[in-house]
This record gives sequence, structure tokens and C-alpha cells, in this order.
Amino acid sequence: MEASDRPSRVDNGGTGRERVHGHSHSSHHRRRHSSRRWIPVLALVSGLLTLLVIGLGVHTFMLWNEKVFLSAMERQLTEEVTAQREEIGTLREEMALLVQGRAPRLSPIVLDQVVPINQSYVRHVLFTMTRKGSHENYEYTLVMENNTLRQIDPDVKIMFFDRNGIQVGISEIGWEPRGRQNVDTLTRGEVRNHSASVSLFDESRPEYFLIRVAD
Repeated sequence: MEASDRPSRVDNGGTGRERVHGHSHSSHHRRRHSSRRWIPVLALVSGLLTLLVIGLGVHTFMLWNEKVFLSAMERQLTEEVTAQREEIGTLREEMALLVQGRAPRLSPIVLDQVVPINQSYVRHVLFTMTRKGSHENYEYTLVMENNTLRQIDPDVKIMFFDRNGIQVGISEIGWEPRGRQNVDTLTRGEVRNHSASVSLFDESRPEYFLIRVAD
């Protein structure tokens, strides 16, 4: 009886070991299968990251090229504008010399600057310009002083010329063309400022002026 029972226990032990071994082999197989399932996903993510890095690199390179191009264009435009300004300044100087040669008594109009005249009772003049939209309105302020012992009836003409020396306007202080007096008499020792708009024939821009004072 005892001899027959021992083989039975041995058989039971062998079956347990086979079950443990089979369970371990099945778990290992499932882990390998699960790991293999993630390989395509990781490859896809890696590929997307690579494309993203390449795209960012290309975009950065294009932005750098654009910056270099715009900087070069800015330098070129700045040089061209500077050259054109110098050329315009030279042409204006040459034109001014021609005008002065043709009409030497003309004086250039300098805005917002007092210009000494010192002709009879006219002391100086100041020109200003205001702009409304595209329209330019020129004004002047004439300073007159009577340092004589008699009264003076002002009679002043301010003629305006364009850059070519062609008259484009006139303002009369003292007497209008119809013979009507438009300013009061200057008394002895009186100093007076007279301001008015420049009377132009058309839309030409005045660049020179000439003042005539009747004693």
C-alpha cells in the first residue's frame, strides 16, 4: 500500500511543475506580443517628430533669408533716397542761381523765419504756411515802423514768384487796386504788425518774393 501511494505523489508534483512552466511561457509570450504592438506607434511618432523638426528648420531658414533680403532692400532704398535728396538739393541751388541771375532782387521765401527788410518804414516780414488737406495757404506778417516826424500812409506791394521766377501772386498793403485804403495811417513813432493771406493767381507754390515800398 505504501509503495503504490508514492508514485501517485510523484505524478502530482510533475503535473504542477508543468502547469507553472506553461503559465510562465504564456505570460512571456503575451508581453512580447504587447511590446511588438507599440513598435509601429513609436515609429510613427518618431517620423512625425522628425518631419516637425525638418519643417521648423526650413521655416527658420526661409525667415532668415527673408530678413537678409529685406535688410538689403532697406539699405538700397535708403541710399537711393539719400542720392535723390542730394540731387534735388543741387537742382534747387542751380535753379536759385538762375533765378537770381535773371531777377537779382528776388529773395527766397523761408517759412517761419523773420526776414529783415529795412526798406523805408518796412522793418521785416515773416511767412507761414498752413495746410488743409491738399490745399496750402500762405500768410505773411509785415512789421512797419514810422520813425519820422510825419504821418505815413503805407503803400507796400509784395510780389510772389515761383521757382522759375514767374510771378504767381501779389499782396498790396495800403491801397487796393480800386484806390481804396485798406490800412490806417502810421502815426509818428508807431510800430504795427500787418498780417494777411498771400494772394496767388493760381495753385502755384510761391518760392520767391519782392517787396516794393512807395515813400
